[in-house]
Amino acid sequence: MTTTDQYKYQIMPSMTDEERAQLKADIREKGIIVPLEFDEEGHIIDGHHRFELFGELIEEGVDLPMFDKITRKFENEQAKIAYVLSLNLKRRHLNAEQRQQLIVKLRKPPYSYTMSKIASLLSISIATVSRDIDDLSDAEKAELKALTTQGADGRTYTANYAARAFYTGNTQMREQMAQDQGAAKAASQANGTQSEQEKVTRYAILVDCPDEATQAELLERLVEEGYNVRAMVL
Repeated sequence: MTTTDQYKYQIMPSMTDEERAQLKADIREKGIIVPLEFDEEGHIIDGHHRFELFGELIEEGVDLPMFDKITRKFENEQAKIAYVLSLNLKRRHLNAEQRQQLIVKLRKPPYSYTMSKIASLLSISIATVSRDIDDLSDAEKAELKALTTQGADGRTYTANYAARAFYTGNTQMREQMAQDQGAAKAASQANGTQSEQEKVTRYAILVDCPDEATQAELLERLVEEGYNVRAMVL
C-alpha cells in the first residue's frame, strides 16, 4: 500500500507547528499510548499524525516500544468517514481557519457533501457553514459552486441549487389561516357559493435563491424565528 493510500482518511486539517511539536515531544517521552486504528484494508482510520511522528522519531534513533493497533469494520464508506470526524472533533479544537478548510474539503470530491450534511457531521449550524464559505475568495466560491453535492437522499445535485419552496408551520400563522378559512366558509355558505380562499389548504412561499449558501442562511433564519420549514428541489 502506498503512503497516499494509507493516508486516505486523513480528513482533518494538518496540525499547527506548535501542536505537532507538542505531540512529538509527548511521543518521545511516553511512546504512543492510545492505539492506532486501521480499517480492514490497512488504511489508517485514527492516528495519522502519531504514526508519522513515530516514524520520524525511530529514524532519529529514539528507542520506542511498538504501538498497539485496532482493526475496525464499517458498514459503508459514509459510516467510516463519520467515525473519523467524530473521533477527531472530540479530541481537537479547530480554529476558524481550520474549520473553514475542513468545510471546503468536505464540499469537494470525493466527499461532495451538502452544507446541511457538513453541519450535521461537524455539529455546527448551517449558518456557520454558510458564513465560512462566504468568507472564501471569489475564485474559491466559484470553484465550489461549479461542483456537485450528494444529498441525504443519495441523489446528486449541483452546488448552485435551484429555487426552493418553504412551507410554513408557525402556530400563530396556522391559527390565522384557520380563522380566515372559517370566515370564508361561513361567507360561502351564506352566499351559497364556495370562495377561492376556502379552497386553499396550504400557504407556500417560493424563494428563488441564487445559490445553496443563500438558501441555507435563509432557512436558518426562518428556523430561528420559530417557523417549521422544509426545503424541496423543484
